[in-house]
Amino acid sequence: MAKKHGVTDTLYNILALSAGAGALSTGFLLSPLTKDVPDLVPLATKVAYVGWGIPGAFFGSTLFWRFRRQIWSFIAKSLQGRNVKFPSLKQFAFWQRIQGGKGQSEQEKILLPGTPPLPPLDVLPLPPASETQHRTGFGYARRVDAAFRRCGLTGKGKIEVVSYRAGPVATRVTVTLPEGLRLSQLENAARDLQAAFGAPALQVTNGRRAGTANLILYHHKCDPVFLRPVLERTDEIAEGLRRPLPFILGVNDIGDPIMSDLVRVRHLLVAGATGAGKTWWLHQLLITLLLLRSPAELRLVLIDPKRVELDAYHHIPHTLTVATEVKEAVSLFGTLVEEMERRYEVMREAKVKNIQQYHRRHGTSDMPYVVVVIDELADLMVQAKKDVEPLIQRLTQLARAAGIHLIVATQRPSVDVITGVIKANLPSRVAFRLVSDPDYSTILDHKPQTPLRGKGDGIGVIEGHNGAIRFQSLAVGKDEDSIDRAVAKITDHWVGSGIKASPVPGFKNEAIQHDSKPAGSQEHSPGVTEAQPRRPEEASLQGPGQWTSEEDEGVIPGRTDLVDLPPLPEPDDGNNYTAGSLQPGNDLPSEAEDLYRLKLLIAQTGETRVQPLRKTLGIRTMRMQELMQQLVSEGWLESPPPNNRRLGYRLLLSEDDRRQFLTQACATSEDG
Repeated sequence: MAKKHGVTDTLYNILALSAGAGALSTGFLLSPLTKDVPDLVPLATKVAYVGWGIPGAFFGSTLFWRFRRQIWSFIAKSLQGRNVKFPSLKQFAFWQRIQGGKGQSEQEKILLPGTPPLPPLDVLPLPPASETQHRTGFGYARRVDAAFRRCGLTGKGKIEVVSYRAGPVATRVTVTLPEGLRLSQLENAARDLQAAFGAPALQVTNGRRAGTANLILYHHKCDPVFLRPVLERTDEIAEGLRRPLPFILGVNDIGDPIMSDLVRVRHLLVAGATGAGKTWWLHQLLITLLLLRSPAELRLVLIDPKRVELDAYHHIPHTLTVATEVKEAVSLFGTLVEEMERRYEVMREAKVKNIQQYHRRHGTSDMPYVVVVIDELADLMVQAKKDVEPLIQRLTQLARAAGIHLIVATQRPSVDVITGVIKANLPSRVAFRLVSDPDYSTILDHKPQTPLRGKGDGIGVIEGHNGAIRFQSLAVGKDEDSIDRAVAKITDHWVGSGIKASPVPGFKNEAIQHDSKPAGSQEHSPGVTEAQPRRPEEASLQGPGQWTSEEDEGVIPGRTDLVDLPPLPEPDDGNNYTAGSLQPGNDLPSEAEDLYRLKLLIAQTGETRVQPLRKTLGIRTMRMQELMQQLVSEGWLESPPPNNRRLGYRLLLSEDDRRQFLTQACATSEDG
């Protein structure tokens, strides 16, 4: 350490001497003394050049290194604009990156060597420019003295502002604590200070330096924080992204990212009321993992009782299997326990203690990480508590070393759902706004110091971090459609990469290549369990003028060759029509055929919910949205209200219109 300081001091001395010599020589050259001693002018000129050149070269090279990417990018784009090409440079990855070619993405550059090609960050949507406000924090900082005087906290000395910095959700003002003023006194006066500052919420925390305190003053209107800009801050999150299963908890009060690792935290318990931001947080966590880890390194097991929250991930190559029924989930937990025990046996034979040690010796291909996402624990606990609770307990106690990690989410963190057994084995917890104080106590063991405001405002108790962490969750995009588009692009990247998904014994659809079937294939995508067929009388059908709910539990059978008719009045000729029996009379292009098949299905069943229709027809989510909008423009459907998108589409066709369409379709099919 002393040697390092000695080198630094020597460098500073050289720079100081050079600058001093340059200054003296320049002063001599500008003075009248040059007329008295003209022989010294050449020497003084050389000394001035060298004296100023050494520190200039040092600082210039430092600045060049700091902004090297921007400089190279500017040079490359300038040369491209003049059609100047350098074929010999194409072999270098940095030149490919500058030219937008096949070089490494931003996240690839900071990962370990041998990392497979990762999806570029442009698969994520850019944040809207209008969503961010420019704040400095000066408005709160200048009110410090007046606020402390109003609260009677200035009698023991002067309060000085050390620093202030504004973030997307709050401004952090660091102040000195005069002699005799304790931090506990500030905490007790927090509500009075909040009123004096005119802030919607205020939190007092320790400062980084002795004798200081942080006043975290929340803004009346928070700026949304998006995932892509945070991932682009590679210098700040480089160390975190190199961890085995990295994720971003969120950003702190001043916008700095908070990184963590699922391997380190073991398992996660996530709770939040409707609209608090829990689901959006789960989306950004999953998308971060999918961006940074290949199907050979990571497999997902999704337990989705609602059937719609995690639907976008059902067809991605990482997904091992999906359970949408309670019985399937219980069976799946049993399979996971068997896989955990198998892995322990393999590690025992390999003489290793955990999966990280096994990966260092044998690679990840035959033992990938498995992340299990349970979207709603309450549904499982209500229907099968006796079966689910002991299996979750066993997994949370032992599965970490075997590379199996659970993310358990719920909207109802009551004691009958989050039992003592489950809570004791899930020490890392994330809470968003909840309905009642007992719910906070169930998750965090205490009430938050300041109330959570919703819309992604959360508190995390994470292993490896000291105390509770207040954070603002990240959003992938502005709406659910942007999430679907991002997941679709990530899926296309991994399908086209040729990387084989690592098998996991015990699961039916292990290591199946997802590029073997086109997106519109009639068969189910690999890694997704088929929905069980339902009887015709169980189908949820809506007549004209009725809204459907996207949250309904019903799912149409996953077949396109047969769809049973709803109880419509019988046509005059007594024929029953199915999607398999009615085919377009002419050879239609695939796009028109998709629309035709969709019309047939809606005319037969009256179903207007996007997810059941999409699953029945085997159409991708983005394409399905386009078709639904086309039906809106043709007068078949009415779009959901802007203030309640979950209400779903409304069918405008009457029963007579539907019967007439089916009759015409049948006649066209017979003529063809």
